Amino acid sequence: MLDCIGMNVNRINIGLPKGAFKGYDSISRFIIDTVAPFTTLVPNAYIHLTNVLIDYFKQFRVWRLLTTDDSPFQSLCYQSWHFYLFPDITFQFQDANCFTLKPEAAFYIEEDRFCLAMSSSQETELSILGAHSQRNHVIIHDIEKRQLSFYPKDCS
Repeated sequence: MLDCIGMNVNRINIGLPKGAFKGYDSISRFIIDTVAPFTTLVPNAYIHLTNVLIDYFKQFRVWRLLTTDDSPFQSLCYQSWHFYLFPDITFQFQDANCFTLKPEAAFYIEEDRFCLAMSSSQETELSILGAHSQRNHVIIHDIEKRQLSFYPKDCS
């Protein structure tokens, strides 16, 4: 399990309470999973992140879309043609360098719309860094140092 100690949007801390990713027993519940298609966050973290992103996108001429129940993206989709001013989203982990998601890893982007490629984990205390968020990154686990490192890399 990873110990996520914070998140930033464009280098600004989103204000998560201490221990936001820890369970009732104070043990971190954040994993990396290449099988999970998208990142899921505990509800409190997801709400904080989406509120910051909603404020960020207000400055642009993008129109928020209502999503359907069958959409993997729960609440944060926008209609906009050729939008390119996406913020960086960064996870801060204890004993690891920061993991910064570039736009193509943080958002599902189409020509006329984009959605945050993350959702709330609903009723679980588990957060998962899914495959979409890991795009174009190398993740190295140094077993001897007990340390994770994340590096951007064009994997196309």
